[in-house]
Amino acid sequence: MAAHQAKRLGKELSLSTDQSAKVQEIMAARAQEMQALRADASTRPTREQMQANRAKYNDQLKQVLTPEQFAKYTTLAANRHHGHGMPDGKFKAKDGKLKLKATPTAS
Repeated sequence: MAAHQAKRLGKELSLSTDQSAKVQEIMAARAQEMQALRADASTRPTREQMQANRAKYNDQLKQVLTPEQFAKYTTLAANRHHGHGMPDGKFKAKDGKLKLKATPTAS
């Protein structure tokens, strides 16, 4: 899965060979950490743990990608989350962080 994600990002962000290798390492490490968080069936990862995990790996990606590539990455991530079981609202990529502005629901 991590290799697939890294390959897709390589194409979408026009990564160099070196960047692609580093992104694949980052994605693999993140996948392992997420799997470890989910492995304990008695405790479900908290929202804070998930957000901290995402922030940690986004910081690592920011070190590998150019500012333009990272901006495109955050936009792609925001678009990918929209409509995939995520809450209704508007995602906004700003300063390398994804933010969700909830929209009111009709009751």
